[in-house]
Amino acid sequence: MDNGPVTHVVVLATRPESHDQVLSHMSEATAQLAESIPALRCVEVYASDDRRNIAIVSEWDSRAAWAHAQWENAMQDATVRAHSEAEWVHGRLYRRVAVHERA
Repeated sequence: MDNGPVTHVVVLATRPESHDQVLSHMSEATAQLAESIPALRCVEVYASDDRRNIAIVSEWDSRAAWAHAQWENAMQDATVRAHSEAEWVHGRLYRRVAVHERA
């Protein structure tokens, strides 16, 4: 298996009335992760217009680096918080297959 860069996508389902609070907490947590974990190349946080979903997209140096980071205290804290504040959480690891950009 290729050990190149991977992308982790996490989707959190939220209730509209708690969306802003969960979004704030996840934004703070991901900013801390970006500062403290060298193998985390970048992290982006997205929110749906209906205030029912938050997506966190992170790019990692490798699958092994992502797996190792799961043991970091800051990562575990963010994961616990996501699962306790969201209605449900779904995460998946992806490898890039193609990039298409305009010239």
